[in-house]
Amino acid sequence: AYRSIWCDSGTPWCDESMKGKWVGNDLVFEGDSPLPKEMGGGVMHMVQKFSDIKPGSFTFTIDGGPKGKPMAHMMTIKYARVGK
Repeated sequence: AYRSIWCDSGTPWCDESMKGKWVGNDLVFEGDSPLPKEMGGGVMHMVQKFSDIKPGSFTFTIDGGPKGKPMAHMMTIKYARVGK
């Protein structure tokens, strides 16, 4: 089993709700996270994907939205190893 932990300054806790599995060549995490009252409360459904995985690089994307509503693309980050 794969688990994801997300911590940032926008919430007072680290979210451990994401469970991952391989979908083809991509490692995909999906789960629901509670939103703090300052962000409107409710529950956010999230999908995080690690794709185009190579020895020196990969792409990380996040899509999300309020649970039960359409999701939107939130970010794409392309990671690459630099130097030795």
